[in-house]
Amino acid sequence: MREIEITVKVFDSVEKTKDILARQGLKIVDTYSTKDIYLSQDTNLSQSIESVLNKSVILRQIITHSKVIKKIVHKNKVYDGNTLLYEDKINLKCEDLENAKLLFEALDFKELVIVQYDSFVYQKGGLELSFQNVKDLGLLLEIESDKKNPESEEDVMQEKRRLYNLAKSLSLNIGDELNIKKAKALIKKRHH
Repeated sequence: MREIEITVKVFDSVEKTKDILARQGLKIVDTYSTKDIYLSQDTNLSQSIESVLNKSVILRQIITHSKVIKKIVHKNKVYDGNTLLYEDKINLKCEDLENAKLLFEALDFKELVIVQYDSFVYQKGGLELSFQNVKDLGLLLEIESDKKNPESEEDVMQEKRRLYNLAKSLSLNIGDELNIKKAKALIKKRHH
């Protein structure tokens, strides 16, 4: 399934962000923690990071207040130049991530990066606003569109503008970059 989303940097602290949103009458509807281990057979970062990440698998563990969700994820992100248009995602339930990691390592996959974050989620206008406090990156806001499988690149860009306007309407101090990718940003931070 093709998904359209934006992810922007939030320059306010977690506490200030929660306070600003509470003053707008918004309430947290969900909280959870995520740990993603990216594995790839291709760890040559001299080529494009996007290309390496598109050939990676993610061992994902999500801890909610009531359960632990474990799965293997593959994301294929489609770009137009430097602009992320959408991603195709495959999710596979996997109760044994430890043995899954051993299996991938036996197939010559190596650990590329670990992304860990705590999320607190609000709803506005029928959309989820997922604030992600990412270890070594800071606070990000991710908004996934409720529109799936866009018809054209113009539809994608129009939808991203709509999501960004929603983010701006929250009265938070946010960045202009719409496509912050956690794994890519952490790899760049550690290798450059």
